[in-house]
Amino acid sequence: MRRIFIIRHGNTFDSSADARRIGAGTDIPLVESGRAQADRLGAWFAGQNLPIRRLHSGPLLRARETAARIASATGHPADAPLPWLN
Repeated sequence: MRRIFIIRHGNTFDSSADARRIGAGTDIPLVESGRAQADRLGAWFAGQNLPIRRLHSGPLLRARETAARIASATGHPADAPLPWLN
């Protein structure tokens, strides 16, 4: 059975920061809590022993960082970002 997981990137603002809407037009990185979220998700995927055929992200830094951390945890390389995944 084929499964598709759609994952949103990790946090880009600390919980103490003022809430703002940024959107796809701003390319900002993950903050420490966002990196930890991506690491936990990567560990979950690694623990599931799922066969990963593709691991794509959108083109923005926060999405690529999230995919890279999942890739690192699972041992599956991240595939090329898909520009239309904004």
